[in-house]
Amino acid sequence: MRIADAQELWSPAGVYCNTASYGLPPRPAWEALQAVLADWQVGRTSWERWGESTEASRAAFARLLGVEASRVAVGATVSELVGSVVTALPAGARVVVPDVEFTSLLFPLLVQSRLDVRTVPVAEVAGAVAEGADVVAFSAVQMSTGEVADLDATNSAAIAFERWRDPELILLRANDPAAKITPRPDEKIDGKLQTVIDLGSPFNGLDVSIYIDKTTKQITRMAYSDLDPQGHRSSEVDDFADYRDVGGVKVAFKRTTTVGPRVTVFDFAKIEIDPKIDPKVYDRPAP
Repeated sequence: MRIADAQELWSPAGVYCNTASYGLPPRPAWEALQAVLADWQVGRTSWERWGESTEASRAAFARLLGVEASRVAVGATVSELVGSVVTALPAGARVVVPDVEFTSLLFPLLVQSRLDVRTVPVAEVAGAVAEGADVVAFSAVQMSTGEVADLDATNSAAIAFERWRDPELILLRANDPAAKITPRPDEKIDGKLQTVIDLGSPFNGLDVSIYIDKTTKQITRMAYSDLDPQGHRSSEVDDFADYRDVGGVKVAFKRTTTVGPRVTVFDFAKIEIDPKIDPKVYDRPAP
């Protein structure tokens, strides 16, 4: 469909710019809604048809994004869907969000006192993520100013933060000129003596404590502690076990992550280094 043809599907009474609050429906959507309301009013239909039309819309949206329909969530409001995501976040999780944002995104976060929500101007979102964040939430285009967020910078900052503390790469960070290494007294984990060092990162407030088994020379534990803008610290502990040889490299096949009361255990059946991947894996699903 050409843009000119698509434009004919809308019939605004005048120039309409308030799509941030609500968008005007195209003619086919309006006519479909009126038909459903008419059937509902007189009892000519059953609810099953409404479910079928919802699933059809879900599949159509998935095709636009090039993903499976099962990856698309359906809800009545943005705040409802955001609230579902928010409840899955662990206590103490740091969330970066613009200080001027749609309330349907901002309020479900702010009402959660168990979360560390940091609000910053949209132009500073990428910098705040680089300083440390578990979640970043923002609109690509701001509602009040039309300001466009720097998606590339935000994604790059989040990736850099996570890569720095990746357990397979963490020992290489000692070569970072901005890193600060501080030896600590030995400790025991499950009765085994550990060498402990603190590694300060180039990211504001992020410190990593590394526990190395004195016998096997393998990393047993990594504890992260980062500082939020209010001076509060939050911690995450990763324990590593069941080391196996993978291409000449010892890799932990069991990892246990503890964040507050939440404990997550990862048991890997198979780990490969630089495996060959069929490019077709990344093809978009067929319509």
